[in-house]
Amino acid sequence: MHVECFTRYKILTSLILQEDRDNILRARATGKGVLTSPFKLLKSNHLGVVLTFAVYERDLPPDATPEQRIAATVG
Repeated sequence: MHVECFTRYKILTSLILQEDRDNILRARATGKGVLTSPFKLLKSNHLGVVLTFAVYERDLPPDATPEQRIAATVG
């Protein structure tokens, strides 16, 4: 039973990390906030989401290309 639980945890963690990575890359290229899919909060009947924004090293024009945004990303 322990191995089965661990395997499910690894698969779930892997899926979550992939969604986080995809959201980070999308936010970086578009300059817009990106939301995760809703998830149930622990010890609560409420749903939560994670909002991801990119941080750029300098001001970018509103019409910046994805390449310019990616090059200017610091976090």
